[in-house]
Amino acid sequence: KTFHGTYEEFLAQKDAAAGQKGEEEIQAQISLLENRLAEIVGRLALASPKDDLEALDEEYHAVLGELKRLKGTNAGLGETEKNTG
Repeated sequence: KTFHGTYEEFLAQKDAAAGQKGEEEIQAQISLLENRLAEIVGRLALASPKDDLEALDEEYHAVLGELKRLKGTNAGLGETEKNTG
């Protein structure tokens, strides 16, 4: 495979591709955390006496914190951020 352009253009293209892959990975992590958050909320809403509500609450806050951090890292996604809050 041959690149037709200057070395600077090659590096710029390489950096752009790496940035897009990083955004895709972050978006995948965000989706997983949103699903986990929904599961935790469901378990809290339908909690039984055997459930450890304190542990669920701690996990909820930990997942929410990580989700906020990732959304801050990936603020350039636009529509996804607007739709998920």
